[in-house]
Amino acid sequence: MDTLILTFPCKPGMGKELLKTFEVALKDTRAFKGCLSVETYVSEENPDDVVLFEEWDHKSSQESYMKWRVETGMPEALAPILAGPLREQWLISKAEESLGSVIHEFSQHFRDRNIEGCRELLTENFSWFNPDGSKVLEGIDAFLEGILEFWRNNPNVKNVTSRCIEVGNLVTHSETFSGFDDGRTEENIWVYEFEGQKLKTMYGYLVKA
Repeated sequence: MDTLILTFPCKPGMGKELLKTFEVALKDTRAFKGCLSVETYVSEENPDDVVLFEEWDHKSSQESYMKWRVETGMPEALAPILAGPLREQWLISKAEESLGSVIHEFSQHFRDRNIEGCRELLTENFSWFNPDGSKVLEGIDAFLEGILEFWRNNPNVKNVTSRCIEVGNLVTHSETFSGFDDGRTEENIWVYEFEGQKLKTMYGYLVKA
């Protein structure tokens, strides 16, 4: 996973205009292949400095995304708003083998409809539980078949945001799904338990539907 901090220096008073633009534009960003998450921030010192915190599976994916933005006219659209060139800062992870990175990799495989990639990150005895402790299913094959059925029934659904908090052997993962035929968006919180670097147990909480 590669992380980028991208700062947009806006002309005085134009930061709010850029934020409005991002409300629409970042939907495409989150749906772009390789994007794991993107969050918007505003500088406390200068509200006209708008900052994107982006997480990508690989730096090359973000480079492909920026090329697409150039080809589709984004620089010209932002020219009246920006006061100068973008400032980018790539961060070097000191914990490439963190459990959170496993979740991000699994989320990317889910987004890419890569069932074998998902399989590689699960234990054979993987189990899924409801918040009340009742078991949803047990076994890697049952879980993967459930994913395949979900994809068949919801061909346009994507997990569009993904954030992790890691505490010891547990990872809390918040995730938003959009693209349902009825137009709804689902917000979920998952809690994962690991065996080594593989997912062993999952607890699911539906926050909003």
